[in-house]
Amino acid sequence: MNIYTLNVAQGQFVVIEGQKEAVIVDTYVPLNADQNTTFVKGALPKILKDKKLKGVIFTGFDDDHFCDVGVQMALNKYRPDWVMYPRYYKQTKTATECFKHINGLEAAMKQQQLTLQRHSIDLADARQPRVLNSISSEFIFELFSPHKAGMNSSNNGSIVCKVTERATGATYLITGDTEVDRWAD
Repeated sequence: MNIYTLNVAQGQFVVIEGQKEAVIVDTYVPLNADQNTTFVKGALPKILKDKKLKGVIFTGFDDDHFCDVGVQMALNKYRPDWVMYPRYYKQTKTATECFKHINGLEAAMKQQQLTLQRHSIDLADARQPRVLNSISSEFIFELFSPHKAGMNSSNNGSIVCKVTERATGATYLITGDTEVDRWAD
């Protein structure tokens, strides 16, 4: 498993790469610095060459994780099989725009008789499995958050997930913006 951090500051844009599959975590591209947008646009084709983008995990709806430009980059060109996001919804201009892109991809895929799977995560829902092992042939996703009882802020509504590469057992912990009080839970 290779981890590529294309941007990390207030938010992040990470690619988790396996042998034939990849997953993007968050899509933050700082819009005030064109070199960052250019860097991400240039890096993605190199990283994802000969890889299937299986999914995109949006850890939260704040614009430093759910960025309109980054969502377009990930969805329009690479057409993942699924998207994952917290079940809670934080109304922001960015979230509205990003969901328009997700809805657009879903409609385009439907015309091609394909399905975009949506994984809306809330561990308080008894139907929500903590381990998702059928959405990728190379990775297993173990969810730790969000849980309705701990969602006292949008940060504590973030997805926290351990990604395990099946072939090697290597792991990567996705933390979103989870704050100290939520970690205790």
